[in-house]
Amino acid sequence: MKVVGITGDGGYTQAVGFVVPTDDAPDDTDAETLKAWCKEELAAFKVPSAIHVIDRMPTTVGGNGSKIRAVELREWAQNWTDSERDYRRD
Repeated sequence: MKVVGITGDGGYTQAVGFVVPTDDAPDDTDAETLKAWCKEELAAFKVPSAIHVIDRMPTTVGGNGSKIRAVELREWAQNWTDSERDYRRD
């Protein structure tokens, strides 16, 4: 999971999560299940307002290896504020 912050309504930062399921992940693992887990395990301000299930993380290769492109995830999060995405169900 990778979490990025975007500016939400009222100018407050909101957390948005992105998850790439593993092959052994249960089929019923979805955004609601993941948010429920986060609410149980994390402080309230750390719980993502949305979780998008994607097929791969956008990455770039640099001198220290491969890194997740958080800038691209922030763009996706800003563009996908209408609903949570799950590539397995779209």
